Amino acid sequence: MLLTGGNLLQAGIAFAVNLILVRYITPSEFGSFAIAFAEASLFYAVLSIRTNALIIRASEHAFSETAKDVYFNAALQETVFATAVIFIWFWVTGGVGIWESVIVLTLAVRHWTVLNKGFYERKLPYKALSAVETGSALSAHLAALVAVLAGAGWVALVLREIVLSVATLLGLAKVGGLTFRRVRLLSVGEYSDLFRESRGVWLDGVLEGTFQRLTVMAAGFMGGEALAGLVFQAQRLALVPHQILAPIVNRIMLNWFARTEDPVRRRRGRTRMVLATLGPLSVVAVFIVLFADPVVPWLLGDGWASVSTLMVGMAGFVVFISPFEILRSYCFAIRHTRMILAARVFQHLGFFIPPALAMAGVISTADGLSFGFSVAYAGAFICVAGLLYRMEKNG
Repeated sequence: MLLTGGNLLQAGIAFAVNLILVRYITPSEFGSFAIAFAEASLFYAVLSIRTNALIIRASEHAFSETAKDVYFNAALQETVFATAVIFIWFWVTGGVGIWESVIVLTLAVRHWTVLNKGFYERKLPYKALSAVETGSALSAHLAALVAVLAGAGWVALVLREIVLSVATLLGLAKVGGLTFRRVRLLSVGEYSDLFRESRGVWLDGVLEGTFQRLTVMAAGFMGGEALAGLVFQAQRLALVPHQILAPIVNRIMLNWFARTEDPVRRRRGRTRMVLATLGPLSVVAVFIVLFADPVVPWLLGDGWASVSTLMVGMAGFVVFISPFEILRSYCFAIRHTRMILAARVFQHLGFFIPPALAMAGVISTADGLSFGFSVAYAGAFICVAGLLYRMEKNG
């Protein structure tokens, strides 16, 4: 309740601040920022082995002092390595500049913080986490608001990310949520064991991270920075319901699934959560289809009117993303990551079918991109649900 309430507050403030940001920042500027941010964060998505997920999933017996040392140093070393790779890439491609460097360093701080937070979250301290995360998000949005009103333009978006990363780091330090262990280089054997343990989690993370970034890049490729900005804005609005539910479906459920030993109780909890989210999200999707066209231009202004059409196409995305994340958390906990990887294949293939139709002239570019999100998550959910049903039916 605390995390969901905090996320509801965050979503409300973010929505209100965003209404002001779009009056001062053009779709092209939003798109330029989104593309730069996606390009930088793609490397972290590919190179990370998700030690935070391994920490939360580990049994009490396996979570020894040696394991803690390995997880801590793996998180630190992958952050340094990924950051160096990104700077080298930007230098080779000629894309390194002041703001690009700031974005990379901001992402480096956030990446390490998220990984390190796994030690703390394992203890289920959600009251403190809710306070830190809500406070950090509100500070970030307030900083962006002040900056854009002061005439900073799109730089306000960068400032928002800086404040969010730094405030989260300091907040966790304040509540004792950061873990520090002896720094050392890991051996080849330790890295080998880590890769063996994390390969399913890593591949899922790569597919998830690349999907999020490639959608923005696809929009930029098909329609330029302006369309990328419109898609970025539409996706941001369509994600609000999931943002509110994310603490439950992504974090609490993974922790609960991992620590519930009775398989019958675990399956019953999974089914109840899926049904509890599908109903309300379907109602939200219906409201989006019915009212996006008159409401979005009124809220965002005529320059962003096309966002309403994109949001209608993303109705399936609104419905299926949270139920899919519940099943994903369940599969992680029972170590059936192959089901998730199969669903990711459906997700990627599903997304690119409508854009392919758009490039062939069958549908518009905007419809191709927005329908792609809906087909992607509907396909991913149906795939993993079908695989789980077949597994449990066969005993």
